[in-house]
Amino acid sequence: MELSGSNRQKPTRAKSALKTAPARGKSGRRGVGQVRPLTIISPTDIARRAYELFLLRGGEHGQDVHDWLHAEGELRRAQG
Repeated sequence: MELSGSNRQKPTRAKSALKTAPARGKSGRRGVGQVRPLTIISPTDIARRAYELFLLRGGEHGQDVHDWLHAEGELRRAQG
């Protein structure tokens, strides 16, 4: 006996908009039960930093993807 696709239930996901990650204590280790919100880096912030890197390189074209990835990495490391 085959079930039709309309009778199947779709898996549900939690609808929490706040993503969290374990917070780090003074020792730098993640503590049990400690939670800190993750900040989202906007594409505008990444683009702004990538453009700064472009200018620092003298405006040489052809390295846009490298600048974007480098800028994104810098911003992620800065948020800690």
